[in-house]
Amino acid sequence: MHGFRDSGGMERYAAPDRDVDLGIIRKWLTIALKNEKRWTVDDLLLPIVQGKMQVFLDPLGIVLTEIHITRDKRLLVFLLGGEKLHQWKDKMNERLKAYAKAQGCVCIETYARLDAERPLKEMGYVREQVVMRYYLES
Repeated sequence: MHGFRDSGGMERYAAPDRDVDLGIIRKWLTIALKNEKRWTVDDLLLPIVQGKMQVFLDPLGIVLTEIHITRDKRLLVFLLGGEKLHQWKDKMNERLKAYAKAQGCVCIETYARLDAERPLKEMGYVREQVVMRYYLES
């Protein structure tokens, strides 16, 4: 669903499980993208309000997902950010699994930093690829 304004003029977005204030999404994106050079908050807000990305919020963080369809349907965890991940990762993982199943996805994928491998493995994720980049000087 796309972004909209409520009766009080507040800009809102309908997340998979509830209606969310875009100000809260902006706050968590700002925190999550603090050291990120590839995207800005506005880069990610646009696909959110266009309905191309899904938002999952926890009081301690945010997860952005996209559904990718190739030969099968996959839920891609595009961004995860917040505080005290150990306190909310299991609950969030259950929410993501339920959403992915409801959408007919065959798996959940994420491209994560190396330090995320251990907690992801503990939740049943397996390493299938390694992404490497060579940055060209400008």
